[in-house]
Parts: sequence; structure tokens; C-alpha cells
Amino acid sequence: MPKHHRDGPATQLWMRKNLLNRRLSLAVGAGPYLGFDTDTETSVGDEYENSHHLGGLLSFSSTWYTDSRCLLQARVDNVWMEGSFDTTAFSVGLGYQLEAPETPGPSVGSSKKEEEHSAFKNEINAFLGYTIINGPADNSVAGAIEYRRSLARYLDWTVGWLHEIDSADLNRQGGVSQLWATTSFFNNRLALGPGH
Repeated sequence: MPKHHRDGPATQLWMRKNLLNRRLSLAVGAGPYLGFDTDTETSVGDEYENSHHLGGLLSFSSTWYTDSRCLLQARVDNVWMEGSFDTTAFSVGLGYQLEAPETPGPSVGSSKKEEEHSAFKNEINAFLGYTIINGPADNSVAGAIEYRRSLARYLDWTVGWLHEIDSADLNRQGGVSQLWATTSFFNNRLALGPGH
């Protein structure tokens, strides 16, 4: 919607049904969505308003699994919020299963021998990016440096320094630390996991 920039965290519970010898997977997910809307529609000049609304997110997906690890997915997401605008998004995408399934369709586990936890117990990482601000302040180049330590098979810890914004209106930087739930693929060449 023009003059609005809404984003925010959401969580969902999903139910899935596999059909056609597990080639087709139909799923529905639902849960709460906390929206943060930067609204410039009713503002004057460079002013803006950050409004917060609690709503719901309802999703439907249809996934086709090919003979390889590739998959095709079509999805519909509907957001409704009391006191704010509702939205519906349609998306299509390609996917790839990181672990080869034993049978056609979605992977339900791996029968292969589990890979070693981590090829590297300690890492130093540097990042460079761009911060987009939800307001009239100038956008800025961002950067970070971090130390990563493998604590256990599926657990990493990071500590670092983040320089997020450096503009005429804001200067935000400081120390950061996160715990990560991780798992690795392709003989430890790729690791994925959420951090908090």
C-alpha cells in the first residue's frame, strides 16, 4: 500500500497432507502476526507514525516434488489486522531438498550416517551490508565482525560488534551475542540455522 511500510514477526502451526504417492503436498498454516507499520500517509513533511497492530496470518501451499531433490511451490498468504489494512500475497517458487529423501516427496529424515558436527570449532566472520530505515533518516552502509564458536553438535555461539547506522539523524552500533541452532549439509560445506 502506498505510503505504508509494514513488516514484523509471525509464527504459524502447519498441517500437511501428501497425495499422489507423496508427489503432491497440500498444507495450511495459521498463527499470529505482529505488524509494525511505518505510516507516512497522514503525516506532514518528513514526519511519520509507527503503528503496531496484532493480527493473523493464514497460509495455503501446494508443493510438487520432482524425481530429483527439486520442488515447485505455489503459496497464498492472507494477513488481516484490526485497525489496519488487510493484504493477500500470491507467490511461486523453486526449492531444493538439502537431504535426499528415501522415497519421493518431502524428506522425513535421513538414513545416511550423520555427518560430523563441524569442520571448524572457531571462526571469524566479517559482513558488509546496507541498512534501510523505516523513517525519514538517511539509509546507511552497515557492517559487522563476529567470532563463532561451536559449543555442541547442533549449537553455536557468536559474539561480535555491529555498526548498523551512521547518518545525520542516527548513529547506532554496539556489541551483539547470539545462540544458534544449526545443522550442516554436503560434508559440512553448508550450515543453516536460526539465531536469537
